[in-house]
Amino acid sequence: MLGVTEPLAKALSATDFTGYRLAPATGVPTDYPNDHGVDPSKLVFPVIYALQIIGQPGVDDFAETYRLVSAERATDLLCTRDPALADQRGEVDVDGRMIRGSM
Repeated sequence: MLGVTEPLAKALSATDFTGYRLAPATGVPTDYPNDHGVDPSKLVFPVIYALQIIGQPGVDDFAETYRLVSAERATDLLCTRDPALADQRGEVDVDGRMIRGSM
């Protein structure tokens, strides 16, 4: 399962992409001391959603083999939101096997 921010969860929900489910993620900051001296109760955390990948490669927009596999249109959305992801973009066959590395 992956975690995504609320803005990305809303962007995904506005599409007709298949192969995933979103659910609110829950958690609380730890009370353990940290090396930065920051009081965990003073930290502000973004709203996070759990992104469960349930699709099949070559069928759905999101699938998982031993890595996340996304259809070109889903990858375009993700890379538009975060251009750094484009460096990791590759091409896979219908079974989700890498056939061409970063494009």
